[in-house]
Amino acid sequence: MIGQAVGRYRITGKLGAGGMGAVYAATHESMSQRAAIKVLHPQYSSDPAMVQRFLNEARAISDITHPGLVKIFDLGQLPDGTLFILMELLHGETLAARIARLRRVPPPEA
Repeated sequence: MIGQAVGRYRITGKLGAGGMGAVYAATHESMSQRAAIKVLHPQYSSDPAMVQRFLNEARAISDITHPGLVKIFDLGQLPDGTLFILMELLHGETLAARIARLRRVPPPEA
């Protein structure tokens, strides 16, 4: 996927992966704006329930404005049929790193 274009964004690296998909860093080709692109694993693209779950996630997040949620810029399908969500790229500490550092996240922060 690295080097692939997604709209006006080009994938520059892999940020992580999980059960449903993977997340990549991308850069807008003319504005140099950075973004994150979450893609559904190919094996789930033919599973209607998984596709619906992925689409519902994007729609639910885009309907809510909250400092704890990423902004969704786009939702679509790559030429090979892979679904993607284009969203803001956040910088900072992962939850796992924070828990490892603090050993416990205080309830108000959680």
